[in-house]
Amino acid sequence: MKAQSNEMPLQLHEISNGKWHYNFNVQQVEVEEMNGEGETVTRSAWEYDQITIKSAFTPTNENIRQLREEEYKKRSDSLYLAYQKYSALGETSKAESAKTAWLNEVQMIDMEFPYIN
Repeated sequence: MKAQSNEMPLQLHEISNGKWHYNFNVQQVEVEEMNGEGETVTRSAWEYDQITIKSAFTPTNENIRQLREEEYKKRSDSLYLAYQKYSALGETSKAESAKTAWLNEVQMIDMEFPYIN
């Protein structure tokens, strides 16, 4: 989810018991707004991607790696197996489609669970 703030966000921010906001791809931007007099004014702000992590402990890269592994098993392993099966059977077109679907799903998982810098 994209977020915006007037202040630079913390990379990890506990929002409630066991829930954390992980903020990444943080960039300072200029935002144009209308003031009360109908004039356009520019202000500095921070834009970033934000995900919520449910964890009873402070998230670490090791925890994120484990979350990724679980998601790979649930979402991408079957696509990889389809790719391997079609490759072994010589069905090139189906193999390429399965490979593309598998790589896209892996990329989505990596984006949903980014490592902490």
